[in-house]
Amino acid sequence: PQEAVEATIPIEYSGRWDRLTYSVGGQVGFMNFHESNSPYFPLDPNLQALSNPFSYYPSQTVTTAIYGITAKAEYPIAPLLVLGASFAADNSHNYNEQSLMVYLKKKFDIF
Repeated sequence: PQEAVEATIPIEYSGRWDRLTYSVGGQVGFMNFHESNSPYFPLDPNLQALSNPFSYYPSQTVTTAIYGITAKAEYPIAPLLVLGASFAADNSHNYNEQSLMVYLKKKFDIF
């Protein structure tokens, strides 16, 4: 987009239960963006000419609601070894992203 404005309100809660640490959070808000028209083949003028010199994606201005959620948990399984997992999901207009991770974190006792 040529112009973009986003405003969100984030909320996060974190805590500990015995040796388990966790956090959950989210955000809600809105996004406004403007995209100018653009050719179908911006990097290849020959393909653009073959397709139709007037073939362009139309310009658009969009205002939409957006949200995101997150969660994370970690548990020490040894003095310097932590098992963890995290999840995140984000949404805005026609873009959605989700991630899920499970990890093992090694701490180095150098001091």
